[in-house]
Amino acid sequence: RRGDADAPPVPVVAGDALPPDGLGGHGECASLDRVRMKHVESASDVAWLLNSVQTWPAAAGPRPTCLVLDDVGALVAVDGAWDAKALARLGVLAKLAASAAAWLDCGCVVVAAAAPGAAHAVLSRNFPD
Repeated sequence: RRGDADAPPVPVVAGDALPPDGLGGHGECASLDRVRMKHVESASDVAWLLNSVQTWPAAAGPRPTCLVLDDVGALVAVDGAWDAKALARLGVLAKLAASAAAWLDCGCVVVAAAAPGAAHAVLSRNFPD
């Protein structure tokens, strides 16, 4: 576990904001060799994955220190429409992500780029900091 794992989470940032300049690549950092990615096809795939973290066997390897859900807007907003159904799907994924992170005792980042203010309000209910 990294030394900053107990640090407070990064606050939700508006969609037009740019990341800080100092976030470059990992370079020669061997500890990042254990970074794993799971590409999913739908919001239901993400929901299933997050809902099943308590069944992950210990033999599967080290537990994650951070869950990152990137571009959830593409999963929840059908044809880019941020309607009430998309916001409800986002709320479900945010609750599952927060619960999975609590179960795994790790951090969690949910990225909803180009999402409307209502989506950020939904996310801030589950990630108030």
